[in-house]
Order: sequence, then structure tokens, then C-alpha cells
Amino acid sequence: MKEIGKVKIINKEYKIYGHEELKEINEAYNKACEECEIEDNKGNREVVDGFCDYCKKEIHILVREDKEYEEEVLRHEVTHCLLFQMGYSFHNDEEWVEKISKISKVLEDTIESIDKTKAEWYNESGLRKRSRGFLNLTNITHQIRCISVLLLVSSTE
Repeated sequence: MKEIGKVKIINKEYKIYGHEELKEINEAYNKACEECEIEDNKGNREVVDGFCDYCKKEIHILVREDKEYEEEVLRHEVTHCLLFQMGYSFHNDEEWVEKISKISKVLEDTIESIDKTKAEWYNESGLRKRSRGFLNLTNITHQIRCISVLLLVSSTE
């Protein structure tokens, strides 16, 4: 196990650990469940790609050759932590976490493309070329964020 980074999730810092072997990550998971008295671990469940230790504020992932897949796993685990920190009772519902994780990737890509478009709208002297479009894109970004939150809240009721 090796610390590979840190991430701040709603003012709580989580350490990110990478594990080279499946056996190693499963041992860490079972130990975390015992220490935090997690009921989810009846029968010593095995971890495939990663898990979160909410008590110690840690994220554990299996290090793989496929860095893109590893990033998806990390995004998935961060989503678990985010939902837990926000107090949602479904923070361990794998189906919901996976949906939200995929939505967050789409939102990130969309916002990134909006940022690139905004940068193109400025000339070299820093003056706006099309200020009305810039304002509209800012509103769209805000609307996308609001819609994703509303979808999340309405689907849990």
C-alpha cells in the first residue's frame, strides 16, 4: 500500500492509497470494516477495484495498467465519499453511485469545453469579443449544475 495522493471533499481531506495486489486491497478492506464496525462486511466480501474508509478518511484503489480505468474507479470512490459527506443515506448504493459518477464525468467534460470556448472569445489584449455569448455560457454551466442536483434530490424521494 502506497499513498498516491489526497483529495478534499467538502472540507474533509481524504488520503488516496494505491494497492498493487488484489489480496492486499481486500485485507485493507476487511481491516477497515472491523475497525469501523461496518455491517456490510458479513462473510468477508471481496473488493474488486476500490473502497472508501469513512472513519479514517481514506480511499483505496487497485493500481492497474489501464490508467483511464483507474481514474474511473477513483471518480467512483470519490463519489461515495462525496455522498457520505453530504449525508445521503444511499452513499453505498452502487447503482446510484455509478450513475452519479458517470454524470459527473459528462459534466466535467462539458464544463471543460465551455472553458475552452470562453478562452477563445477573448482576444490577445484580454477584451471580450462576444460578451453576450459569454454570459449565456456561464448561465448554461450554472443550469447544468442545478439540474444535476435537482435530479439527484428528486430521485431519492
